Amino acid sequence: MTNSSLDYSRFSIACSENYTRANQSAKTHYFHCIAWGKRAQYISTYLKKGDSVFIEFTLLTSSYTNMEGRIIRKIDLQVEKIEMLYQRLNRSLDSSGTISSESNPEDKDILKEQADSLSSSSLNNSSSEEDSSTGQLDLDLSEIYKDNEEEN
Repeated sequence: MTNSSLDYSRFSIACSENYTRANQSAKTHYFHCIAWGKRAQYISTYLKKGDSVFIEFTLLTSSYTNMEGRIIRKIDLQVEKIEMLYQRLNRSLDSSGTISSESNPEDKDILKEQADSLSSSSLNNSSSEEDSSTGQLDLDLSEIYKDNEEEN
């Protein structure tokens, strides 16, 4: 929560490439995201690491000077709309070899209702020119904004 009592959520999205070249494995790219207000509440309440989501976003660029005097630039995705596509199920094999899941079917209905209400509410400020992405949440809420000195 900010000083002005506005909820926010910082997280990263993992997106894997759909193709590979000969003798290469698929690459996964991570994008840093920020969500505000009701979107942040929805994320912290209903989404978990590994859930597959669809997001619409605007790009936010910023820069700062680190302690060595180097300019560090970063790009964040400001979430304008987020929808859960499916949950990562915690599956296990029981003694009979049957796959069991810890997911409750009622939870899926609740999540769908929440996503639908967010999509149809005034939170959906998206335009056709905005970028969008589909990926899996990487909700490691530890410090995700490390100095990207090696990249710049």
